[in-house]
Amino acid sequence: MNSRTMDLVSVIIPVFNQGRYIERAIRSVLEQTYTEYEIIVIDDGSTDEIASLVNAIDEPRIHYIYQENKGLSGARNTGIRASKGSYLSYLDADDEFLPEKLTLLIDVMQDRPEIGLAAGQAIPVDEQGQQIGKVFDRGLSEDHALLLLGNPLHVGSVLVSSQWQQRVGFFDEDLRSYEDWDMWLRLAREGGEVAWIDRPVSLYRFHPHQMTRDGSQMTTANFAVLEKIFLDDDIPASWKAQQDLAYSNAYLRALAKSFPRGR
Repeated sequence: MNSRTMDLVSVIIPVFNQGRYIERAIRSVLEQTYTEYEIIVIDDGSTDEIASLVNAIDEPRIHYIYQENKGLSGARNTGIRASKGSYLSYLDADDEFLPEKLTLLIDVMQDRPEIGLAAGQAIPVDEQGQQIGKVFDRGLSEDHALLLLGNPLHVGSVLVSSQWQQRVGFFDEDLRSYEDWDMWLRLAREGGEVAWIDRPVSLYRFHPHQMTRDGSQMTTANFAVLEKIFLDDDIPASWKAQQDLAYSNAYLRALAKSFPRGR
């Protein structure tokens, strides 16, 4: 790191019955080259050994919070309320950060204070951590309206300014999927600048029990996010112009999810 201010980053890890992966997720934060962070683990009503696994890690920067099950958005929102950082980063319990994730994104955001969100690439991996498929490298356009065509970001690849997070509010707890896409759209809609780096910063794990395997749930949430945008009469004309293409893409995603996966 250079001599710039070491701003605190709050890493929020929601977890529900992911004892198999939670230690690896936490360790991936502890191995960051950027060291000014806190880890907030939100146990969202797990029935497995999450508490003992987290408490066995001797690290004062880890804060464990248990709550009755509220879903992914509710768990993240609990983490936001408990956070103290100038920046927020979200890490699902079955994913991992790469070691330079925070360093790379902090550098971008400190260089350009107007940025509300910075993100990098994500590497898809299997249950053993081996790469599968193509790196998530679509990136972000300076034209915010193009975010309406689909979520290009893995939530673990993102760093958010806490000031912008406060401005746009909490994750929508009525959404059971695509709540992160909804958040990025709200931030962009409010005028937050976004930045992209062409470097992998996270591992996105694919396994049989993850939320994205529920095609019906994902499709319902996809259209719910678009309806929130396009039922707003005050959206910019450039956003309104994307409506037909946005819905066409959503129908194509729904069709793709209607076919069983090989994995």
